[in-house]
Amino acid sequence: MILQQIKQHQIALNQKLQKEVSLVQLKDSAYFSAPIHSLKQRLQSKRTNGIIAEFKRKSPSKGNIHLQAKVEEVVPIYEKNNVAAISVLTNEAFFGAASQDFSIARKLTILPLLRKDFIVEPYQVYETKAMGADVLLLIAKMLDPNQLQEMAHLAKEIGLEVLVEFHEAQEIILHEKTYMDFAGINQRNLNNFEMHLQQANDLMHLLPKEVLKIAESGIQDAASFNQLKSKGYDAFLIGEYFMKSNTMEEAFNELILK
Repeated sequence: MILQQIKQHQIALNQKLQKEVSLVQLKDSAYFSAPIHSLKQRLQSKRTNGIIAEFKRKSPSKGNIHLQAKVEEVVPIYEKNNVAAISVLTNEAFFGAASQDFSIARKLTILPLLRKDFIVEPYQVYETKAMGADVLLLIAKMLDPNQLQEMAHLAKEIGLEVLVEFHEAQEIILHEKTYMDFAGINQRNLNNFEMHLQQANDLMHLLPKEVLKIAESGIQDAASFNQLKSKGYDAFLIGEYFMKSNTMEEAFNELILK
């Protein structure tokens, strides 16, 4: 199963990284003690289109999307189009991230940044804050309740906002007491990468009432975007739609103005 392969790869990578950069070094970084740019406050202000626009070059489900894409060209376009936040992939093996992608994005914008990766150990939570991220993604399918709870509370303790991603009803029930600022429904099945476009509609009522709700994956046109908006989602994580478009400006217009 691809998810187990990804998890094993990430654990091995973490062991290597911890030998290169210690926790003490992470905590000494300039960003570690800096205040975050709050996505929660930005969404609650209602002054954006609610889009969390994602930068990625490839994915396990879609293969190559835009291998030549440059962060320094994409981020300004996202910012100009009044997105709520920007999601940046930091996984090289499965998503084609370059080591400097996130740091470049951080220098280019004061918008909230979501670090998109497979977080499986506490070390990565510290690493996320040290990178200058504002929001940490935790995938419920990859973590047991104790692990998820531990890392969510650690993230909160060091000043990060937490997005917990769900894929099915039993995950939401299993993790319902976990701390989170945002609850996301990913409409892509991580076991076989099939899309279930009703997932965000079907599962929304199970999400904790007090958190902001994010629809993830499968938004490819104005119809799906507006349908999820009408359902009551607070934000929409959209990557492939923008990254594969010929002109991102036109892609935004097609999505928002229709």
